[in-house]
Amino acid sequence: MKAIFTQSVLLLGISTLFSGESRAEDFDRVNATKLNGVTAIDQFGKTHRFQFPTRRPVLVTTAGQRGSRDIESWIRPIGEEFYGKVEIIGIAQLEGVPASLRGPLRKLIAMHSANHPVLLDWNGELCRLFPYSKNTVSVSLLDQNGTGVWAATGKVTPAELEELRQQLRKMVR
Repeated sequence: MKAIFTQSVLLLGISTLFSGESRAEDFDRVNATKLNGVTAIDQFGKTHRFQFPTRRPVLVTTAGQRGSRDIESWIRPIGEEFYGKVEIIGIAQLEGVPASLRGPLRKLIAMHSANHPVLLDWNGELCRLFPYSKNTVSVSLLDQNGTGVWAATGKVTPAELEELRQQLRKMVR
């Protein structure tokens, strides 16, 4: 179970999303209409398709190089409390990586990342469905219908972590 919560600093150092403080009211771009049917390949070579409604809420994490060290402090407590009740997905924004480096990079990411899917966004299209920035970690919660209901950026705070837990408790009763 430890591997589920451990994401590679390398992986998250090359992914991006969000800039500044963010909450559900900033989520107008994140919704099932835009996400439904979107596919991406994860670090293990498996194709994933966003399809709403889902049985579980979806927690999306992304980060720039500077924010990557903060991902685990968000994911570990949520995974421990809501294991099996929330889908956790990472997105790695890899736009600009030369084709010759993609295979080795994917293998490196798979070797050092968690067991939950980390979608490899080679052209930036998936990340464009979310507001994003290179310099911070972002945590985005989508309900079972694919609507963004909560978001935060930056280092975890006890208050924000509790807000996220409260949102999840409402969804998984």
